[in-house]
Amino acid sequence: MKSSGCSAIILIVVISNLHLNAQRSTKKPARLKATRDPMTCPDNCALKRRIGKVELRFEGDVSEIKASCLQEIDAIRSQFLDRNISRVHLTTQSETKENVDGKISRAVAQFKFVISKQQTKLENALSQVEKLSALPSLEEDLYESSQRQVELSNTINVMNQTLMILQQQNINLQQQTQAIRSQNTVLRASNDELSEENRQLMAVVRSMKSNSRDGLRITDAEENILKQMAKLNALQGQFDWLSDQLNVISDKMDEVALEAAKAAETAGRAETLSNKAISVARRQPTNSDRKEQLVPKNLPQPDEPPSDCWELFEMGYNISGIYRVRPYRSRETFQVYCEQSYNGGGWTLIQKRRDGSVDFNRNWQAYADGFGDVDGEMYLGNDKIFYLTNQDVYRLQVILLDWEGHRAYAEYEGFRVHSNNDYYSAQLGQYTRGTAGDAFRGAVDDGSRNAHLARFTTTDVDNDNCRPCFVDRDEFENCADLEGGGWWFRACSDSNLNGRYIQPQDFPACGDGCYGITWRTWRNDPNYSLKATIMMIKPLAATEES
Repeated sequence: MKSSGCSAIILIVVISNLHLNAQRSTKKPARLKATRDPMTCPDNCALKRRIGKVELRFEGDVSEIKASCLQEIDAIRSQFLDRNISRVHLTTQSETKENVDGKISRAVAQFKFVISKQQTKLENALSQVEKLSALPSLEEDLYESSQRQVELSNTINVMNQTLMILQQQNINLQQQTQAIRSQNTVLRASNDELSEENRQLMAVVRSMKSNSRDGLRITDAEENILKQMAKLNALQGQFDWLSDQLNVISDKMDEVALEAAKAAETAGRAETLSNKAISVARRQPTNSDRKEQLVPKNLPQPDEPPSDCWELFEMGYNISGIYRVRPYRSRETFQVYCEQSYNGGGWTLIQKRRDGSVDFNRNWQAYADGFGDVDGEMYLGNDKIFYLTNQDVYRLQVILLDWEGHRAYAEYEGFRVHSNNDYYSAQLGQYTRGTAGDAFRGAVDDGSRNAHLARFTTTDVDNDNCRPCFVDRDEFENCADLEGGGWWFRACSDSNLNGRYIQPQDFPACGDGCYGITWRTWRNDPNYSLKATIMMIKPLAATEES
């Protein structure tokens, strides 16, 4: 409306000018005549002066009106350009926000998805490796089957592939972060250039306003400058917004980095277990150097030796290994292997077979004193077992492993070995549970193979009930001569964990019977001998607590 008013006023001024010019045209002959007649000049000169004054007045009015209209036009132009600038800025900002937010959100979502998926896979593999490799040390001694090695190998391959994916995702995250930092650097450099351009444009505006009176030229120049400044302001606004977005991106990257750190922690734990699993799977049972590495050496010992491994466990010594104990009635201390991680800890090993490295076909005195390596194949000794099992009521657990990798166990409550005066006879107690069956009492009902309260027999001290016994019409009087080793024989037995160590390739040569390591309520095959065994004890009250 204001611009229309200015146009009307200008039109009125122009019409007035035209009317004055018309009046001048009608007076022209008289003025010419006056110029020829000097005597008529005063009247004509007065009219001329009056006309000049009117012209000056109207020119002033036109200049004032024109300046007012130009100011209003500039204000309208400025509002229009401001609206355009804001629209351009908002459009640019919206498009940039949509693009940047979209890319960031998609990248973060994809990275989180990959981490979550791979971490789930890693956790599953980790759980499998824990089952296969993070076993108690006693089971490390037992498990050597090829099937387990294959399972470990497959699981480790999955873990390694998962670790590679996580590592690649971490590299991608670092690259994206570096790209954002580079973009920030470019934006800052662009902002410096724009600021310099802004200063130059402002200098041009000040120069033009001070040096020019031409309204049309000023308007054209201002329009060009305002366009440049609009572009500059839009770019600066975009820069400011992107700077804010960089902070948002940084927060998102920190969030993703936290997820990556969790995944890396799981990956590190998996890698440790993977290395352990590989070492266990590849371990050779007959390698004495490797055996030395499996058992912790120079473990801290309490000032006063405990009575057994359970008391040691209650004192806070929860690392499996070799310790010195002194049962209540024993005058001397002796070394035992304490299993502190299996089934509640506190187990004292009294017998172990695993690789045939120790000869168990020994005489009476050897079995009384004990033999072998405490941390390897061994028999603790009947005297030591007597002292241990007669200071409390004990639970016996027998663990068995065959050559196919199958495992079984049997548990007895109230196990005790009597003294040398009673020929180290065994009080088995009650068979409470297990998957191997009660071979100690035998598979037959006549009690001829029941080891309960049977005396201990070796090749040089015969305490069994064979007077004589027969195998396929062949008679014999000492079960230890027939089956090897020393054991609680009656009329021989359906169990003998101290028998000859026989490997599968030698089974065909056994003929009618191998008479090796037997537990016939589990593997009732006369031509089969077990691969590994463990006998260990723990106070009955302790097992009920754990």
